[in-house]
Amino acid sequence: MPVAYDHGRYWSVVFARTGSAFPNVFKRSVLFCVFAATAVVLHWFFPECIQGFGGTVLSPFQVIVAFMVGFRMNKSFGKYEAANAAVLEMHADTRKFMRRLMAYCVQGNAEVDETLIEIRRLLVLACVMMKKHVRVESSFEEERMRGLITPDELKQLTKTIVTEATNPLGDGKTDKYPSRNRPSFATSLVQMKLVKLFRDGHMSVPAPCIAGLDTLLDHVSDTLERIELLGLTIAPLPYAQVTRWINVAFLTFLPLDIIVCIAAQPATALAHQGLLLPAGTRGIWGCCEGGLRVTPPRRGGW
Repeated sequence: MPVAYDHGRYWSVVFARTGSAFPNVFKRSVLFCVFAATAVVLHWFFPECIQGFGGTVLSPFQVIVAFMVGFRMNKSFGKYEAANAAVLEMHADTRKFMRRLMAYCVQGNAEVDETLIEIRRLLVLACVMMKKHVRVESSFEEERMRGLITPDELKQLTKTIVTEATNPLGDGKTDKYPSRNRPSFATSLVQMKLVKLFRDGHMSVPAPCIAGLDTLLDHVSDTLERIELLGLTIAPLPYAQVTRWINVAFLTFLPLDIIVCIAAQPATALAHQGLLLPAGTRGIWGCCEGGLRVTPPRRGGW
């Protein structure tokens, strides 16, 4: 979930902890720093152990790592922009829907006015349900207290049995409203109220105008599928595996390259390792973690 920040406050962004990627890569960074210190100590006692190791070993890895990290960050941010565009289109469609509906309905009827208010509430509820679905939130207590969802709707959504496997091959199991499709609960109620307004003669427009409202409502409902597609589309395992192999190989050879390039006393080499390795490991793993933040949620591990 994106964390809001003031982009004008440079250093507060640099040292921010809430929502930062670095706490999640701390273990990996420490692991490679321990390896670097071990390499320095071994070189101290066994200086001939890395004889023949030249800095050119890292050259191909440097290009690959730079390309891979840049591509991953750019692709991940592209998915974030696509999701953001889908949400903005959803908001635009809801505004168009209500504007046209208000123009199409006969004004001055108390029943119609109440129905329009209900439709507006249900559209907002549909948007909130999409947010809850994406962020894996299940509680509707705040929405109930604010009047965004009625007790009857909440009961129908969370407690009422709506499906039952009664066909000859069914096992007789029952289920409540599908938790992965809750946003459609609000849009279906909007659809029913829209149809009732038209059938009761409260809309003084031809049928094609009503079809336009149906299209906008379908676009609002389709937003969930568009966002879910972005969330469910993950990188193929070979790609994810190779990118991790390249990172591990680069960060494994980097301490050895530093030792050879410096060619100094162990204490000096250790000091350089202590300065360069934390920055290098956190930078590379931080970029990878930043890419994960706009891809499917992490399932744990490090």
